[in-house]
Amino acid sequence: MVSEEEQQDAILCDVRAAGTSHIWRAVPFTRSAFNSRNAMDRETRIAAWQWLGRDDDLRKLLPVILGDLQSRGLPKVRSTFTLGLHKVSDQWVFCGDKGSLIGDTYYEGSTGPLVYLDPKREHPRLAISLSVPAGADLRDAISSLVPALNKEEAIWPIIGWYLASPLKPLFEINGLRFPVLNMFGTKGSGKTSLIQRIFMPLLGQLDPRSYDAGTTRFVILSLLGSANSVPIAFSEFRFSSSREFIRYVLLSYDTGHDPRGRANQTTQDYPLSAPFSVDGEDAISDPAARERIISINLDPATIAEGSSAYTAFNNLRSAKLTD
Repeated sequence: MVSEEEQQDAILCDVRAAGTSHIWRAVPFTRSAFNSRNAMDRETRIAAWQWLGRDDDLRKLLPVILGDLQSRGLPKVRSTFTLGLHKVSDQWVFCGDKGSLIGDTYYEGSTGPLVYLDPKREHPRLAISLSVPAGADLRDAISSLVPALNKEEAIWPIIGWYLASPLKPLFEINGLRFPVLNMFGTKGSGKTSLIQRIFMPLLGQLDPRSYDAGTTRFVILSLLGSANSVPIAFSEFRFSSSREFIRYVLLSYDTGHDPRGRANQTTQDYPLSAPFSVDGEDAISDPAARERIISINLDPATIAEGSSAYTAFNNLRSAKLTD
């Protein structure tokens, strides 16, 4: 697999472990896995996979595998560490973690023109399917119930932001910048429920998660570089810890990159490509950041038990949004 991001290549292998007849198909091993036993151990995640040779045996193995590939015409497929929308050979490909989608054709696993190479870091889990989940009139239920989840001035900007997020790369190549979604309100205003129980499942995310806005720099950089058109959610935003997070709001909107220096005086560029939301009881108040966000104030009274929004939410939750 040839990396789109100019990172190291990987080789797709069929693994047959000693003492078992089972074969694991199309397992990726990066170039660095053949440097040492320790490097290989980090990529052999199955207990039955054990490398018993020496480091120099591993280094000799790579030319043998490449020689076999060359005898077969050196078949190649492009790979990426970034979930979402990519342009490959003049066509747009949506790359998920289990396959890729072009128009109405879904390619399972590594059979498509672009394959996701798991960087072994936190990233969204996707369920891409060409079929509508089972359920009576699900499409009509979504179109009627989602706009009723909150008051119009709150819900429609949220709908617009989430439905536009899969097209973020298209906006950017046409010179348009993509804003950050900021939802704020007191406890019980429905911020987390809207994100994790409605909009993320509607966009095909399995096990939707929100990440603490006060988490470490490495986690934020990993998440914002994991996708380019799959929404990431940060929660528990607070004034007291806002300075560092505001920096990512500004950088993701202005440049989409965060270059960092290494000890050897070289630099590493971290992409900030994922569309992301941030919610909490506090609103983002930084003047520069407010020019780069869509700010939505949610009120607990709007979704109080017995309200129309409360009924719409429960009706929509009873529908199966993903397979």
